[in-house]
Amino acid sequence: MLKSFRRTAALLLGTLLLLSGCTVSDVLQSYQIAPPPAQVQQTSSATVHYINVGQGDATLIQTAGKNILIDSGTRASSSTLVNYLKAQGVTELELCVATHPHEDHIGGMPDVMNEFTVKELYMPTKTTTTKIFQSMVETAQQRGVSVTPAKVGDTFTIGDANLQILFPDREYKSLNNNSVTIQLSLGGKTFLFTGDNEKESEAIILSNFGNALKSDVFQAGHHGSNTSNTAEFLQAVSPSIIVISCGQNNSYGHPHEEVLQRFDQLGAAIYRTDLDGNIVIAIDNGTLSVQKGA
Repeated sequence: MLKSFRRTAALLLGTLLLLSGCTVSDVLQSYQIAPPPAQVQQTSSATVHYINVGQGDATLIQTAGKNILIDSGTRASSSTLVNYLKAQGVTELELCVATHPHEDHIGGMPDVMNEFTVKELYMPTKTTTTKIFQSMVETAQQRGVSVTPAKVGDTFTIGDANLQILFPDREYKSLNNNSVTIQLSLGGKTFLFTGDNEKESEAIILSNFGNALKSDVFQAGHHGSNTSNTAEFLQAVSPSIIVISCGQNNSYGHPHEEVLQRFDQLGAAIYRTDLDGNIVIAIDNGTLSVQKGA
């Protein structure tokens, strides 16, 4: 059952007051985005979709007729995301997670809340003064979406999925280092999502959870940036599959070459949205299978 917090209304009101009169724009470059696909054949018990939204993150989890969305890509990719969700039969989202308030992670969230029934929006307490963040918060208020502040130790059970929140444990100065970190257990397999957390946050997460970070699938931190994905952290996670969400020919150079070398040293299978398009991982009877370009 989803947790409810009495602080929700106060957080939302406080955020809106903070953002009143905002004039700051959050501008991130967008890159080529693949057209929306036909519906993926649902022959497995659960699927995790790493959606090609260019230089951004958006992940759909489907289990037992329930839907969860982690991040929503850029504003420029919002129609691609909405069309993809519709193609997968989504009409309602039990939970939307905004890992942190950067445009490449929350840009599509207002459109998602306008197009679908969203029961809960989960995000860190760290706020910003950008127009897209203001739009996300205002849309949640207008659509009656419950807003829940992220807290380490929170857990969610949705369908057959269990989500455990590993971070943040408090507010940090950097928006990246406030990224909600989620370990998903589904069908006997584990998936780890760290948003854009950088080396400092990875060290804290590693210190707090150690070997419990072991996961079958890891979404590369910060789009495969060398600000993240330390050797120590990767050794603890020790995934068999790594998915990198990034845009074609992006100006950041993601994923960075030294990080790709670390991934290779793990012996993990590597998939990239910029090269492979949408990546769908199906879980059936404890077995993982990957579909590229879905």
